[in-house]
Amino acid sequence: MKLLNLDKIIGEDKVVEINGIEYIIPAAISLDATLNITKTSQDLEAGGADPEKMDAAIKAVFDVFTIRDNKIKYADFKKAICLEQYTALVRFIMGQIEDAEKKPEGSKEELSKKPAK
Repeated sequence: MKLLNLDKIIGEDKVVEINGIEYIIPAAISLDATLNITKTSQDLEAGGADPEKMDAAIKAVFDVFTIRDNKIKYADFKKAICLEQYTALVRFIMGQIEDAEKKPEGSKEELSKKPAK
């Protein structure tokens, strides 16, 4: 008998720093959450600056943060990030950016800079 242990293919949790506070993003995000992030980010791209679409897209990303930290408040999260950070978060969560310390292709600046210890 062959066994495919899907638990072993899950990578490590990711850490996201916003305004000096670190949050853990689980390595395993449900398909439901992944689909919601994908749908709302695509809706946002198609709808431009529609406030309802923007709110839904930010909320979809916020929901991932609450998996490990249920104390974070949506209003605080929404005030803490800007559009560029939202875009980087979606790419990071979806695995399109492996290390936010590295420059994305075509970028002149790093996504984040950690102070040297």
